[in-house]
Amino acid sequence: MNKIDLDRVTEKAILSLSKICYRTIHSYDKAVVAYGPIHDWESATKTDIEAYTKMVTFAILNTNADGRALHSIWQDYMTGNGWVHGNVINEIEKTHPDIMTFTFLPESSRAKYAIVAGLITSMAREVF
Repeated sequence: MNKIDLDRVTEKAILSLSKICYRTIHSYDKAVVAYGPIHDWESATKTDIEAYTKMVTFAILNTNADGRALHSIWQDYMTGNGWVHGNVINEIEKTHPDIMTFTFLPESSRAKYAIVAGLITSMAREVF
């Protein structure tokens, strides 16, 4: 297993990994889940950018983090910013269907957090 050199982890690198994860997950959502608006990174909300950078940072610092842990980081960030569970993603009402206990998430949502965990860990080990 490659050890991550934390001295090489920069804000720019975290933002780049966040962008890759965001695009990957939004492609997955579009293909599998098909709910809510799908934005490109360039039109992502501040909330999305910050939530993804928090997940990426956590995963880099905790290379054994799994999908459950990343969902928890994401959910804590979202609820801390006023978001609640809802049947659809609504940026005005701040609702999202993934704001719930991980074990109650649909299989497709649990899978996307596992994908993010694996993606971040793999990329970080190669890059850092």
